[in-house]
Amino acid sequence: MSLQGFQPWDDDEACHLVGTFRRKALEQGWPEADIEEVCRGESARRIFSELSRFVEPRELEPRSWRTQFLRNRDYAEGCRMFATDVEAHFNPFRFLARGFGVAIRGRRP
Repeated sequence: MSLQGFQPWDDDEACHLVGTFRRKALEQGWPEADIEEVCRGESARRIFSELSRFVEPRELEPRSWRTQFLRNRDYAEGCRMFATDVEAHFNPFRFLARGFGVAIRGRRP
C-alpha cells in the first residue's frame, strides 16, 4: 500500500486511509481481530501516525474504474470507523468530487 497522496491533517483522507488499510490487511491475510485492534480507538487526527508503522510502501495503483470504486468503498468504510469521533469533520462530496476529477484527468491522486 502506498501512503503517497494521503494528507494526515485531512479527516476525509483519514477515512480513506483506514478503509484502505483494512481492505489491504484482509487481502494479506490479517485476522479481523488484529485489524480491529490496530484501528479501533484511534481518532481521525491520529490514525495516519498509528497506521504508518504497519504499512509497507508500494507503488501507487494505476487509475481505473475498479480502483476508483475501491477508493470510494474504502472511504465509506473509514467513515463508519470514525462515526463516533466528535472531532472529525467529514465532507464526502468534496472527497468524491476530488476523486472524480483525478479520474477524468487520468492521473494518480
